[in-house]
Amino acid sequence: MIHAHVLSAADRRQKERGVRRQREDHGIARRANAIWLLDDGESCTQIAKFLYLDDAVLLKNGSRARNVVSA
Repeated sequence: MIHAHVLSAADRRQKERGVRRQREDHGIARRANAIWLLDDGESCTQIAKFLYLDDAVLLKNGSRARNVVSA
């Protein structure tokens, strides 16, 4: 069984910095995941919490995706 809260505060900060780093390949995958979750009907707040993003990023990417699909 996987238990919560196994990372130290320093380990968690280090991992979060890595996730938030804007490498191109990683960023594309994160945006795709966010768009798929939006398409599945998840709320921006839920997705932001799950992917460690802020709502503004999701709203921007979601509106871009809608523009591409409707074009």
